[in-house]
Amino acid sequence: MNDLSFLDEFSLHPPPAGVAQTDSEWLAENCPEHLAASKGYDGEPSTVAEFVRRHIPPQEWDGLTGADDKALLARFRYWQDQPAGFVEALQLQHKIDALIGNEDAALIDVARAGEEGASIAGRLMGWLGIDSTREFIVERFGLRLPEPVEPERVKSGSVTLEGVGRRMEDDRVWRRNLIRRHMQVLEHNRIASGRVRRDHETIISDQALQTMQSKWEDQQAALQATLAFSDAGDEVSLSELQQASVSNPRLRFAELITRVKGFELIAEDIGHCAVFVTLTCPSRFHPSKTISIKRQKGKRAYKQVTNPVWEAADRPTPKHANNHLCRVWAQTRAAGARRHLGVYGIRVTEPHADACPHWHMILFGEPHALGQFVALFNYYACRDDAEELTEAVWEKVKVEGKSRPIWRKKPGATVRFDCMTMTPARVLEDGRRVGGAVAYLTKYLTKNLDGKTEELAAGGEHRALGDDYEAGTDTVTGAKKVRGWASLWRLRQFQLYGGPPVGLWRELRKLKGAEQDSVFLDYAVLAADKGDWRSFCQLMGGPNVSRKDMPVGFVMADRPGEVNRYGEQACAVIKGVQDLVQPIAPVVTRTKVWRIEWRAERDTSKAAGRAARSGAARPSRSCANNCTEPVDHIVLPVADSGLRAGYSDDPGPPPWELPPKQVYSPPDSHLYARLYG
Repeated sequence: MNDLSFLDEFSLHPPPAGVAQTDSEWLAENCPEHLAASKGYDGEPSTVAEFVRRHIPPQEWDGLTGADDKALLARFRYWQDQPAGFVEALQLQHKIDALIGNEDAALIDVARAGEEGASIAGRLMGWLGIDSTREFIVERFGLRLPEPVEPERVKSGSVTLEGVGRRMEDDRVWRRNLIRRHMQVLEHNRIASGRVRRDHETIISDQALQTMQSKWEDQQAALQATLAFSDAGDEVSLSELQQASVSNPRLRFAELITRVKGFELIAEDIGHCAVFVTLTCPSRFHPSKTISIKRQKGKRAYKQVTNPVWEAADRPTPKHANNHLCRVWAQTRAAGARRHLGVYGIRVTEPHADACPHWHMILFGEPHALGQFVALFNYYACRDDAEELTEAVWEKVKVEGKSRPIWRKKPGATVRFDCMTMTPARVLEDGRRVGGAVAYLTKYLTKNLDGKTEELAAGGEHRALGDDYEAGTDTVTGAKKVRGWASLWRLRQFQLYGGPPVGLWRELRKLKGAEQDSVFLDYAVLAADKGDWRSFCQLMGGPNVSRKDMPVGFVMADRPGEVNRYGEQACAVIKGVQDLVQPIAPVVTRTKVWRIEWRAERDTSKAAGRAARSGAARPSRSCANNCTEPVDHIVLPVADSGLRAGYSDDPGPPPWELPPKQVYSPPDSHLYARLYG
């Protein structure tokens, strides 16, 4: 047994003399079971092993099993010689690794671990420096921290090295990163266990969807509780501003449809055509696959099982899959740009039932150029894992006249990349358009935004568009799943390619009804105000115009002297628009200065003001009266009061002296002295 006699002077309690007892036996008798199992002990340490375990990284514990006191103390001294914060960082890493992805871990525990990380980061930077600390934290804790720019390239809005250091000391950065990572690992584990797939919990697990819905409710409550005030006297809640912006799904849908319709009309005007492309990931990104099962009388059944190729690829997440699609698209665009193939259009990111993303795209372009671009797109999409595309595959499709989807075989390559030419819209006698790109896109936009149509049910609610095949529900419920899935994995759902920036369109809409010095600006404002994206694009130079060639641009305003919360120079903001062809003065579109206040803080300040005006006392911080006793409770004889008119001979109480300096003594201080002595 270990000799613990030298610990007697430190008020520790080794096993009685003559009793052979191991550390584990002693802990089993003297510590609660749940504390012994978790290797966490309250109070003072009772063995050398327990003491050392408290002060070395948990990663070292297994390697010291069975070591004698001399080896334990040698290892303890080694770790105590490490710079400040290093051991605590490794201990925190062990704690966070146990929390991340644990179904029983509460979000508040993950958030508190992030607060610990922020405090440890400051100590690490004291000896490692900012750069090395950033590398250490990114590697050990998986935080997403920006790359600082070189000092000679710093400008307004740049991320500086000092700003990165302040980010590492910001507990909000830690909480946000760790909670996001925790939720993604949880969901990834549910996908791996087979919970997220067709005929089960489609697209996103029910538990994750509930968490996201609670988050949305909290965000709405925060917006309701926040007010925006302008220097012109305007007062509005952020919730009202949100509903009036493209954050509102209905307004976002209207703007997307308006822009795509403008592209379609431009394509008709200049003789361009359109194609509809579906881009899917290779098999290694799909967590599940469909297999057939023979049944009686020659019938076959199909069920979902875990994809072994996905398992062999180390289980990539939906984020990894979407990054693959972005890489394929980037390679295609670069190859098209080298050949001067101008295309424009929109893409929509959708999930399969097993949470793997795929893209739907509508692309417009000159027929010959578009054909070359599609050929390049097909090449880059299918060259990765091309061997799996040689055989025909089964596909479940809906057929008109059939109540249920049917299975059919199709070439393997079309599973990865499918392209079809779109029929132009037909214009009826009354001017209405039937078919075309916009009509086809409406379904995909609707079921990925809110899933609702313009028709109202008896209760006043918008009707669902129909059934969502991937979600296995109606489109309203499916849209909530898609929104939660995109938010959880941080995926961009919609993106338009080509045309002028939509921010310029939005700025010009603010100038409605105001006559400008530039006739060109007047036409641009009129097109933007009427929602005529076709005319707006043509005024700006066409759907493939580059920003440097546009006749109208933004006016940016620097904010000298202003810094962000990380001490970096505040970025420039949009102040207005300017005609870049004619030498006229810029037009200011943002004339008001806004500030944000929490409604609760504002109400509290108002109540305090009313109390000050009425003479009423503010409520105390505690229920106890910390002041001296009321004067009515003190009775002094008039003759002995020592009072004179206007002053008193009483010198008053003696001056207050500072208490003696207290030296903090941790519970283990004596043991520290003994070990280092």
